[in-house]
Amino acid sequence: MSANELLRLTEASDSSKDKFTKSLARLSGDRNLWRDVKWHGSDASSLRKIVRFLGKFTVSVTLVGSDPDPKSGRKRLVISESFLNSIQTRCPKLESIEFNSCVLDYNVAPLRKLPLKLKTLIIHRVDWLNLPNIRTLPGSPFFKIYKRFPKLKIVLDPDVEKKWFLSYDKECIENPSRKRKHGERYLRRFNHQDVEIIDFY
Repeated sequence: MSANELLRLTEASDSSKDKFTKSLARLSGDRNLWRDVKWHGSDASSLRKIVRFLGKFTVSVTLVGSDPDPKSGRKRLVISESFLNSIQTRCPKLESIEFNSCVLDYNVAPLRKLPLKLKTLIIHRVDWLNLPNIRTLPGSPFFKIYKRFPKLKIVLDPDVEKKWFLSYDKECIENPSRKRKHGERYLRRFNHQDVEIIDFY
């Protein structure tokens, strides 16, 4: 069951007197259901609602936004600084996080706000706000990332992220802890499609 469905159960109980509905809502707060969290949508305020259910028991979080739709006014999901701060403080044992089809803000240094035990960072179809106009090595979002996360595995596809992914970013995420190899290629499924991934770990 996705985090969205669990939230709907909880919210339904707030306006219902039905005992069965309230029982389901209590079950939705079971820690085991929030161990591997998968959330999808474009509403940042809705995303904030899952924070109270996260905790030391949460080991993976997958956030999937959606494409903008001018007709409905839907915009891409922007991951807020407050949400990242909550992840950092509430989920100290988080091992994996995936940002998929969403927006990160360079100015809030989002990758520095992730828990220290993080082992896997997956980035897919991400846009960045406020990247420096003149890109340099220290200006990369991944600059010195392995000083904070020595064993981190970064998974992304440079062809998908080509709007922003430059040679400086590649240099930062080529893990210096082992002999350098150019991207080791393999297939991974994203959105039910096989795409070629370069794994820099």
